Amino acid sequence: MNNDDYMGWKNWQEKDFGRVTPGARFYFRQVLDPKMAKCGKVLEIGFGNGSLMGYLREKGHRVIGLEVNEELVRRAVKNGYLAYKGAAWEIAAIQKIQFDFIIVFDVLEHMRQGEIVSLFKWVKLHLSENGSFILKFPEGASPFGRAGQHGDFSHVTVLTRSKVQILCVESGLILKSYDDDLLSSNTMSSWGLIGRVALRIIQSYAALVKKILRILLYPLAPSMSFATNSIAVIVGQQANPS
Repeated sequence: MNNDDYMGWKNWQEKDFGRVTPGARFYFRQVLDPKMAKCGKVLEIGFGNGSLMGYLREKGHRVIGLEVNEELVRRAVKNGYLAYKGAAWEIAAIQKIQFDFIIVFDVLEHMRQGEIVSLFKWVKLHLSENGSFILKFPEGASPFGRAGQHGDFSHVTVLTRSKVQILCVESGLILKSYDDDLLSSNTMSSWGLIGRVALRIIQSYAALVKKILRILLYPLAPSMSFATNSIAVIVGQQANPS
């Protein structure tokens, strides 16, 4: 699938670049705001049609974006973002920058193992003191993560907690947290307070069901997950992990 076909499949319209939908805003508030309490320099790798970059700019962060898709880079620049095409270790303009946050959402599964190793080693050198490397990807140890992982021909790598831990050890980083992603809904979030409260209830119910399943199946499959996606927060050796 080429880049144009991929953008068509994702329905990424140029007029929507950087638009933050109600569902995306509520999701980012839940997932990212607790991990990004202070404003800082952010690198988003694989920014797609710019929803997260738009949210981060609203919050006051200084954002740089990287993409392999030249058309998406053009859209970002047109909308006033600093954006580059290519891999992080290939872009001369960012090699002297230390980032407070490096965010990679729904991208690692598109990368080969060697590229992921290179990325982790690059991140080790470019995280500021107490900086965070925040990842989201389909959970490879979960039966519920398979739909996301195998629903796209461009997904070539399956990731799990143990694989992320190995990558951290090899690159001199520390896995601070590894959590199930939250359910999100643009439709429910657009209903206002009632929709957001209902969505929180559904999220709590899903978390309870997964906890019960983990307890019941632990003797048979102690490493099994029931997440659709996982979110990992990684820090440098100088940071103080919890």
